[in-house]
Order: sequence, then C-alpha cells, then structure tokens
Amino acid sequence: MLRESAKQRTATLRAEHQDEILQRDARITGLQAELERKRDPAKAYHHGIAKDVLAGLSDDAKKVLRHLWTRDKIVQRYQVAGREYDDTFQMAGISGSDLRGILEKLVALELVHYACTRDHVGVLHSWEITPGFKGVLGELLFTEPV
Repeated sequence: MLRESAKQRTATLRAEHQDEILQRDARITGLQAELERKRDPAKAYHHGIAKDVLAGLSDDAKKVLRHLWTRDKIVQRYQVAGREYDDTFQMAGISGSDLRGILEKLVALELVHYACTRDHVGVLHSWEITPGFKGVLGELLFTEPV
C-alpha cells in the first residue's frame, strides 16, 4: 500500500511538472515570437519600403530578387570590342533585355546596387541587393505572401 501511494505521488508530481514545463515552453515561444516581430528602427524602415515596393513589382522582378538574394550577385562580362550584350545573359526564362530592364528598375528603386568595372578583358557589370534590404527581402520574398 505504501508502495502504491508513492507511485501515485510520483505520477502526480510528474504530471504537475509536465504541465509546468508545457506552460513555460508556451510562454518562451510567445516571447520569442514577440521579439521577432519587434525590429530595430533601421530594419523597420527598410521593411516598410521593401513591402511597399514588392507589392508593385511583377512576378519576374520578384524572381530576379529571389535569385539575387540566393546567389548574392548577378554578374555579366562582355568584351569591349563593340559587342552588345549577348543573348546568353538570361535567367529562368527571362530574356537578356527583359532581365536588364528589371535590374535597371530595381536599381532605380534602390533595392539593388549596380557596379561597373573595367579590366584587361573588358567590362564587368554586377548587381547585388543593397545591404540594408538584404535581411528584410529574404524575410518578405521567402516567408510572407508577396
């Protein structure tokens, strides 16, 4: 009989502790979610701008931004011998001229930074996401419906 009552007390204590643990875990999860929602002022500023801009972009432009976010940079090199941009400058079904137009629009919106450098081979064009928008674009492009 003494043994049974000890087993019952142990089972009761385990159940109480399990309830306490579940309540604590739920509170921790809630606090973590609240912290994630709060942003520092700079991140909040960039988040607001990015969300507004993304709402007005085409699906192809969002595809280009996702590619840029994933790959860090789009680079195009061509020789200076008077050649135009070749048709190999394509991405996921977007033609070279359309891709160039999308990148120019993203640069004008200041979501993307453009750089052009010359070396002994020719000209190197590169585009990458502006550093202030890198984190918020990843959040908006991959987690929230855009």
